[in-house]
Amino acid sequence: MLVREFGDSGLVPLDHAYGVWIRGLVQGGRLDEALEFFKQKKEDKGYIPGLARYNVLIYRLLREDRLDEVYDLFMDMYETAVPPNTVTMNAVLCFFCKKGMVDDALDLFKSRSEFMLSPNHMAYKYLILTLCWDGNAKEAFSVLKSSIDHRFIPDRRTFTRLANVLCRECMIDEMKELLHLALEWKIMPIASTYDNFITALCRAGRVEDSYLNRGDIAARLLIEMKEKGHKVTPALCRVVLCCLLQMDNSRSRFFSLFEMLSHNDRHIYDCFIDAAGHAKQAELAWKVFELMQRNGIQPTSSSLSLMLKAYLKSGRTSDALIFFNNVWSRGLATKKLYNCFVIFLCKSKNPEPAYRFFLKMLEDGLNPSIECYEILVQELCSSERYHEAVNLVDMYEKKGRRITSFLGNILLYQSMFSPEVYNACVRLRGVKEEGKTDWSMLSFVVGAFRRHHRVSHVEDLEKLIAKCFPLDIYTYNLLLRKAWKTDKEQACQLFERMCQRGFEPNQWIYSTMVDGFKRHGMRDKAERWFQESKRIFSNRETRMLI
Repeated sequence: MLVREFGDSGLVPLDHAYGVWIRGLVQGGRLDEALEFFKQKKEDKGYIPGLARYNVLIYRLLREDRLDEVYDLFMDMYETAVPPNTVTMNAVLCFFCKKGMVDDALDLFKSRSEFMLSPNHMAYKYLILTLCWDGNAKEAFSVLKSSIDHRFIPDRRTFTRLANVLCRECMIDEMKELLHLALEWKIMPIASTYDNFITALCRAGRVEDSYLNRGDIAARLLIEMKEKGHKVTPALCRVVLCCLLQMDNSRSRFFSLFEMLSHNDRHIYDCFIDAAGHAKQAELAWKVFELMQRNGIQPTSSSLSLMLKAYLKSGRTSDALIFFNNVWSRGLATKKLYNCFVIFLCKSKNPEPAYRFFLKMLEDGLNPSIECYEILVQELCSSERYHEAVNLVDMYEKKGRRITSFLGNILLYQSMFSPEVYNACVRLRGVKEEGKTDWSMLSFVVGAFRRHHRVSHVEDLEKLIAKCFPLDIYTYNLLLRKAWKTDKEQACQLFERMCQRGFEPNQWIYSTMVDGFKRHGMRDKAERWFQESKRIFSNRETRMLI
């Protein structure tokens, strides 16, 4: 061999010749040959490769995601007493983090003294962020403290991410320590960090925690935030007030905080009405609403909607009806208020009054929102009132709007379980003009899902649906469920077409495919798809983070 001849000639040291050959093979894309040569030479005459030879192989293996072999090389380096350098170790640690291999990254970090690893700023940052995304707040905080010991100060993004995870896990003491450290580092927490900390205090039942020797921490921090120019958000106000309303003397606490914050600020009035509604305290919401008017502040459409929601969330539908009728009689019933009323009636499983007020809205010359149509059609179908549901879809189309994916999917889904959906479509089609209308095409598609019409190939059905409404991932899931009942080849082809058209399979799609393979006795393939879905959905969010 040429390499051996160079070595025997004495012109070039043998280990250098081997190194040049290994590097050449790697650069030429012949990594497997390089690995094989590397292993053979190690077994010959006790050849001990230098650090540079290991690094060449490790870098290329990392690029090709061959992590098991990277680990083997590390173990080999350890056994032959060839210490990896800091650059290599930090690259590996960051790579593990990027791949979502949080356990491997953490094991490597904990073995840093054994491997003589001295993490740099980037390695610390990646590891903390990855641990946060994995939900391991305790280890993330531990790594942060280690980084501080080595004089690495986290940036604002790392601080904010860790603070959010600590709050989510209600690790109050650690969060306090982090805030103290932030003051030392001159990192000013953003408003949402305050929000999350107060929320965590409330969830942990530590509203009266003696933080900085002050009681009622959540309420007091809320006041301080407003005084310092931070906007009090409805979500933050909601969580603080809901917590206060569970304490002794809740009403007096509620109005005491209101007096300190309001200063005739319409936004604060709305926040308190909203919070009282979420706490199912409609009486308190009404008191604030009355105070608003008494102090000369005219309620906006948003204020009216919040008061209406307060009644509905408190289960006081009759009071909500009285309130709405009163607003309507004064000519203040806006499109926003109607939409709010109909949607909340639907969500509280009251389709009858929701349908009635929907029709009244149309009589008043107001055009309901798309969400209003969609939620009402969904609730009518859930109540098996298919004729009204189909009639609503027809009314929607008459407004010059194209049927949405949501509306079309509801009809297709419901048609799989009840023949009445198709019957309602046929009855409506009978009173409409003859010919190939959009409605007759939708009726045909609904009938095909119910097997009233035979469509030989699922691709033809897919094209018909596209003429009625835009297909989305939910539509493809319905088509896949239908295809698997008759022809596995068509189902697999449909999956490929879906991917080619830019749709990213979700967990429901994978579940449908796995069930389909099982139904056709293909258990090995079902297991492979199941494992693939587990891998994808466990790593996808981690990849997005990095």
